[in-house]
Amino acid sequence: MTNYDKYCIMFEIMQVVGRITKNRNCNAATRMGCYSKRPSSLVGGKVFGGLTIFYLFLGGAGAGAVTVCCVADLLFVRQPFGFAAGYVAGPSASPHVRMIDCSFAMGFALLVAGIVCLLADLGRTDRVLSLFLNPHGTALTVGAYSLAILLFVAAFLALVRFMYIPEIPQAVIRLAEGIAIPVAFVVMAYTGVLLQTVGAIAFWRTPLLPVLFVLSSLSSGIALVFTLAPLAGVANAAQRHLLTRFARADMVLIVLEALVTIAFLLWASNQTYPAAVASYETITQGNTALAWWFGFMFCGMLVPFIVELTLAVMSNDILLRKVLAVMGALVLIGAICMRWAVVESGEFSALELYAVDAVAHANTLLE
Repeated sequence: MTNYDKYCIMFEIMQVVGRITKNRNCNAATRMGCYSKRPSSLVGGKVFGGLTIFYLFLGGAGAGAVTVCCVADLLFVRQPFGFAAGYVAGPSASPHVRMIDCSFAMGFALLVAGIVCLLADLGRTDRVLSLFLNPHGTALTVGAYSLAILLFVAAFLALVRFMYIPEIPQAVIRLAEGIAIPVAFVVMAYTGVLLQTVGAIAFWRTPLLPVLFVLSSLSSGIALVFTLAPLAGVANAAQRHLLTRFARADMVLIVLEALVTIAFLLWASNQTYPAAVASYETITQGNTALAWWFGFMFCGMLVPFIVELTLAVMSNDILLRKVLAVMGALVLIGAICMRWAVVESGEFSALELYAVDAVAHANTLLE
């Protein structure tokens, strides 16, 4: 009998104790403070619904896009603003600058979409508003404030690129970009911290998870730029040079992401708690294994790394934009698969949250 079989038997034991489980579910939902009386995300013993998984992706990718665009503008593009020479109304005529303009706008759009998904899944907007009206020193509050600040700054940075507002000096734009970068890192990390703070599931109790989400979000931000590059008009040397820089940065991120992923799997494989063992078996050889190994590891990391490395060696400017656009789409698919696999593999909350004592007793009976 495998550990997974034992865990399933223990789950059935808890199902028999229906009245106790029901009472503890209600108390846990009250303690979370973010869900309605009968939240969809707790139905069937699950902490998160599908919309929250989309938030983890959209919020991370949006924050990653804002980050890489700010860094690119500060270091390489240096788009003029205010009454400076060269500032024109609307998106820039230069393809490499227009690519950054569109990526800023898309990053903001993804942040908005992520927030909508999160609010729809939580089902209680009044509890979300209470985070701002009655703040506490918790990760949830820090994440909520960071998300709100980044949403405002990203909207500002996107707006000034598509509207003629010469009264705003360039120094203000640079200050906003400088603020957006650290705030975006908090938002990217929070998409991983959220798994640790809600549900207390053993498979998510590791600092490697926020690190993995940050690296994946940054890679997704670069991937978003790749997918938008062909829409920026006829390529020029400046755009190809900027895309090459992004590709090299993405290779570094993929290597780091792979190392953190290996560390995460090694950590999970050495856990002795039944919930973590079952989650590890699920993500490596169970229902989520295909999304993890093929969607995330193969499509999201291995293929993009090989293609980006090949382009760096061959320096083929003709194929650069088209190939990177396809690779960007694969990275985004891999990011979604990774988050879905991690969340779904850890969804054993009915046991983990409410019946730790019953799990220990069931283990004794099965030995």
